Amino acid sequence: MGDDGENSECSEKKSRVEESDPEPHRIRLLSWNIDGLHDLSIKRRTQAVCDIINKEHPHVVFLQEVTALTQVILESGCPTYQVITGGNEEYYTCILLKVDQVELIHHQTLPFPDTRMMRNLLLVQIDGRKTSPQQLRRHEYNVTKKETHLHPLPKQR
Repeated sequence: MGDDGENSECSEKKSRVEESDPEPHRIRLLSWNIDGLHDLSIKRRTQAVCDIINKEHPHVVFLQEVTALTQVILESGCPTYQVITGGNEEYYTCILLKVDQVELIHHQTLPFPDTRMMRNLLLVQIDGRKTSPQQLRRHEYNVTKKETHLHPLPKQR
């Protein structure tokens, strides 16, 4: 299919999502530990994550345990999202922003100084402008979202 067909198809999907949004005035968030550290069926599992993201159309997606491999799958499987990563180590967090509904103002990764598990805080400031066809008015928000991935360490004796 050529570029015109793809653009037309994307516009149709966007219109269907906007028309079917039961609460167009709300921001939709999704958080998920995608378990990218375990290789068993990693490609299939990550594609299933993409399928759910594309079905649910959240404005912002918070993901934990992302790896270089799963990031590539997420970027290709969720083409209507901007991927903001919180690192490039063995595993990291990332935030996906719905391109046509959320604008990235600023992002920053803040390291945890004493982490033994490569942890940090991914911070994004976003601006959301979404036109609701049902109400024919703009819904706007400017918020800061934070993402991290924490596990308690075993007590040291």
